[in-house]
Amino acid sequence: MNLMNALNSKLELEYKIWNDGKFEFHRGVITRIHEQSREFFYSDPFMSIQGPISLDNVVGISPLDLRLFG
Repeated sequence: MNLMNALNSKLELEYKIWNDGKFEFHRGVITRIHEQSREFFYSDPFMSIQGPISLDNVVGISPLDLRLFG
């Protein structure tokens, strides 16, 4: 998924990040992208702003599948 499309769509995404020799998983909606510094910020499920996340550390971004079970 393209980050600009993610920013404009306001979809909740999962971010797989390589940090200090291990994978980290983050979840939320992208709120800002700083092109010069190559970083982005996101709002987590608790509406708290997280970041910056370096684009150089991003391994994968995927939309969360929102299904209702019942």
